[in-house]
This record gives sequence, C-alpha cells and structure tokens, in this order.
Amino acid sequence: MRIIRLPVVVAGFVAVAAFASPAAAQLSLGPVDDQGQGPVPPIYAQGLRQNLGRPTAPNENDQPYTLPPKGPPLWQITPRIDLREEATDNVRDAHTNRTADLITTLTPGIYIAADAPRLVANLDYSASLNTYAVASDQDNIDQNLFGSAIATIVPDAASVELRGTIFDTAHTGAFGSIPTSQLSSSNRTTTYAIEASPVLRHSFATLGNGELRYIFGQTWFTGQTAATGQTSQGLSGVGTLAPITAATHNELRGTLATGDIGKYLSNAVTLDGQRTDVNGGTGSNKEGLATDEVQVHVTKSIALVGAGGWQTLEFAQVPSQNLSEPTWYAGAIYQPNDGMRAELTYGHRDGADSFQGDLRYALTPITTAYANYSEVTTTPQQAILQNLNGAVLGPNGTVLDAQTGLPISLNNNEFSLQNDVERLRTFQTSLVTTLDTNRFTVTGIHQELQSLTGLVPNNSMNGLTATWNRQMTPLTTMNLSGGYFLQDSQHTHTLSTNLEFTHAFSPSLFGSIGYNFAYVDSVPGGPNFYRNSLILTLRKVF
Repeated sequence: MRIIRLPVVVAGFVAVAAFASPAAAQLSLGPVDDQGQGPVPPIYAQGLRQNLGRPTAPNENDQPYTLPPKGPPLWQITPRIDLREEATDNVRDAHTNRTADLITTLTPGIYIAADAPRLVANLDYSASLNTYAVASDQDNIDQNLFGSAIATIVPDAASVELRGTIFDTAHTGAFGSIPTSQLSSSNRTTTYAIEASPVLRHSFATLGNGELRYIFGQTWFTGQTAATGQTSQGLSGVGTLAPITAATHNELRGTLATGDIGKYLSNAVTLDGQRTDVNGGTGSNKEGLATDEVQVHVTKSIALVGAGGWQTLEFAQVPSQNLSEPTWYAGAIYQPNDGMRAELTYGHRDGADSFQGDLRYALTPITTAYANYSEVTTTPQQAILQNLNGAVLGPNGTVLDAQTGLPISLNNNEFSLQNDVERLRTFQTSLVTTLDTNRFTVTGIHQELQSLTGLVPNNSMNGLTATWNRQMTPLTTMNLSGGYFLQDSQHTHTLSTNLEFTHAFSPSLFGSIGYNFAYVDSVPGGPNFYRNSLILTLRKVF
C-alpha cells in the first residue's frame, strides 16, 4: 500500500476559508498593509523559500524542499485572542424538539514563523474554550494546529522535515462543507497527526542525484472514536462499524534521479519499504516497492513516461488483499509553457489497473483550471498522513493544497471515520478567477469508496462548492461561500451557505459578522436537521 500523494479534498470542506489574495484581510494574523493584506507565512510564499516542484525524482511530487538561504534571518511570533458569540436555533442538530442556544468561544492562539539560513518553519496553534448557555453538556475545548519545518543540517546534504496537525472531523460523516465548529460532542473526533523525515542527499557525478529518506508518522484520535451504530456485513457477520484507532507508519525510501540524459531521456529509480501498524484495528500492512521510471522527451513540450517494477503488499488482518506482482504504468506529459501542465498515465498499481491524471491550465491571465484523477489503496490513517504531507499553511491559519493553493481538509467529512482498508477513486476539478478585488473559486468533486474488508459499506459522494471573496474597501472584505454534497450510502443531502463581513478597526483589532445556514437530509434514522447561526467575532493581535 504505497503512500503516494492523495488528491487532498479541496475548497468544499472549508466553508469559511481565507485566501492568499487581496481579500485575505479577514481576521489577519498581523498588521495589514495598505491593501488590507495580512502577512504570508514564509514556508507558503512560493517565491521566498519553498519550491513546490519535484527536485529529485520526476515521479515524486510529495516532498517540497528549500532553496538556498536568501536575505537575513526572519522570526515572527504573533499572539492573538478571539472572542466569538454564536446564536443558533438548533444547537444539537435535532430533527424535532430544536433547542436554541448562545455559544461563547474564547480562543487564544499564536503564530510562529522562521526564515533563517538553517531553518524554515511556521506554525499556527489555537485552543477554543466553548461554553453553551443552554446545552452545557456540549461545553468543550477544541484545539487546532498546523505546523511544518525544514531544518538544514548540512546544506544540500542533510536535513530534517517535520509536520504536525490537530483538527476536528465529523465522526459519522455527512457534514460536507458545514463548519466543523458546529459539530456536536456526539459527532466530534479530534485527530492528531505528526510526521518526521530525516533526509540525506548526494549528487553522484555520473549517476545523478540521490536521496535517502526515512519517514516516521503517527496518528491518534480522541473524543468520539466509537462505532457509529451503523451495521454492516463484515468479515465475521453483521456487526457495528469498527471504531477508529491510532496508527504508526515507518518508511524508508531511496531515489536516484539522473535528470536529463542528453537531450531525450531522464530516469528515476525508487526503492521503498514501509510498514503501518494500526493499534487493535484493521489496516496493518507491510509493503515493498521497486520501480524505474523513464521519460522520453519527444519535443520540448511533450514527454512519454513509462515505469516498471515489483510490488509486494501484505495485510495482517486481510490476507485476501495480499499481493506480490509486477507493477507498471505508462502515459504522457504535456507542458507547452509555465501556465499549462497535463499528465495522464495508465497502469497496474496496488493490485488494480487504474488511471492517474493531473491538469493545471491557465485559461486566461486571470483564470486557472485544475483537475485531478486518482485511484489508491489506503487506510483512513494513512490518507490523513499523506494529506498532511501535501499541505502548507496559508494566511490566517488556513491549510492549503501545496499544488493549487486552494483550502483543503485533511479528512473527508462526508465519509465516516472508521478503521478500514479502502480503494478510493477521486476526481476533482477547480476553477479560480481573480479579477481586481474579487476572487471566485468553483470546485467539483466525485469520490468512490470501496471497502476491501467488508467492514464499512461501499460509498460514494458528489460535491460542488463555490466561494466569492471581495475586497469592498482597503479594510473591509466580504466572503460568500456555499456547498452542496450528495452521499450515496444514506442518500444524504448536505447544503451549507456562509456570508461574512470583516473589518480592520486598527492594525491589531479586527471584527466580523457572519451568517451560516446548514441543512442535512437523509434516510429515516440518519442525520436530518437544519440550523441557522449568527456569528460575531472580535480578534486582538498582540
């Protein structure tokens, strides 16, 4: 079960995200400039320190690396505190006997960034103390964290990469683009994930550039981690779905990339061994992979790509999915200019024949389209770690896709969070337009989940989201977003809309007023509710 870069679920699962655009002044982490723009974390700024390309192996796009140091060392430490009041008419997400409530949230937080010759890092952390006037049993403390760092030990030779996150997710799924701050205690699972990667690099004069990377990853969960109460025909008969449990991932990967051989060829060899242990649950596995990828540069803009190798995969609890067989893929890459890149391959990977494809196309100077299709075999724990690997921190604490710059979620809030081994098929596409003080984003996604154990029902979902960010004045922004999702297993329809106005009263004091509407409809016994919320927020930055 090779952990390749999964297409992270974009835009639709972050309904109130801020973008790195002129409209990003809302609740900024620091003083705004004369355009209302907040500071951009160093590790996200593409032109500053991070290269989002593929430095070693043409088939590896999941490991950003740092450029040589530029400029003097930079440290930024910015504490803040938020006071939030939410008036809602359905605090328990009930179908009948709705209960209104006033929710007071106090959120201290801190943003830390470093851009020094030997360290590039940033981290955003906050802890929300939520107090309910009526439903006091819902009182809770939420934590949110995203951080990443690259420490250079020996320039161009040795480094250590670190990533970590804390976030809430809908345990039973069917939450779409509804803000996760509205999760009830019976449906809130807090996810913790960390990853550490010591890296050695060496340039061989005649062979190419080599890299040896060890990856340690850990996921664990608190809050609602029990079975969902749904039943399924599993391996040992009918029973409730298994609770989510912690997992540990260890991986050793070596790559040797020749770069261009003359005018026409480039070559990359990968040797990979990994082991994932799920504590007391389904999904523990071991894998070995050896592949050699060759690219033939037909023209300056067209390359044919082909790879072959051997893959072994062994599941401790699901021996029916074990394999030891050849793996291969072939396809083409088309890149006529910096504004367009398309790659499509077909092959045999993880025991199945499948397509993989990526597209980035600047339709006009102000409009860019993105598309991705993939099929992977994975577990929920491994998917979270891989999504963490492909994410960066954007302005205002927003987590972004490193390739598209769009907001992402590290877990799919439409599917229940359960132990399983899954075959995921994902197609998503986004259209982004920036016009003067306006930014428009439309994203569509289709995802199919096939359980390879029978412990979780097969499922699929379709979703569409749209956002409009407008800079109304140099210090005032409007953010309008909406999302609609249709989940197949319980015929669940999820609709969410959010309208927010934000104003900077001073370089360190920000306020916002917002309205959120959420609607969920499914089969009897499933989630069925609607909720209206009016939200007032004040932020003080120190």
